[in-house]
Amino acid sequence: MHSLQQQPGRGIRIPGAYILHSGYDTTPEGQARKRALHEPLLQKDVEEYPDHPMPRFNMGMTRHQQREFAEAIPWLRQCIERAQPSDSITKKAYALLGASHLELGEDEAALQVYLDGMSAVGPDSELLFRAAVCVLQLNAADADTAIRCTQRKWNRRNDANHLGLDNRFRVRYSQ
Repeated sequence: MHSLQQQPGRGIRIPGAYILHSGYDTTPEGQARKRALHEPLLQKDVEEYPDHPMPRFNMGMTRHQQREFAEAIPWLRQCIERAQPSDSITKKAYALLGASHLELGEDEAALQVYLDGMSAVGPDSELLFRAAVCVLQLNAADADTAIRCTQRKWNRRNDANHLGLDNRFRVRYSQ
């Protein structure tokens, strides 16, 4: 830990690691109980903080995770309207909003959300990657545009560091 204190901004990365919460009930019944418990709390949060983006983000994310994509969209839009580009949730709100559109088969709307998100918050790994996927889905012949998006994503040194990737990794495209 001492070496981490000497190098601010560095963290510990364990590739492939994830946290499994002990006792978490992943069954449909357990998830239904969780939703029944959380829904009133989410609603109360929205009522108590009508101008804050976070309750709307939580509602949108929850709807998205429950595969209620059409219901997620207005919550995520409201979150983005209330959030600042520098807020920690703004990038993820754009990503979830675009993903909800994509799940509904609204590829062009999804791509526009990702582009709007990058205009608002600047280049972002997830938004760049998702935009490239959209371009491929919309027009497989326009692979060059998609490749440029992924190259921008993977060639950015900070993004590679953030993802725990070897900085020498580069996306290559040959015709």
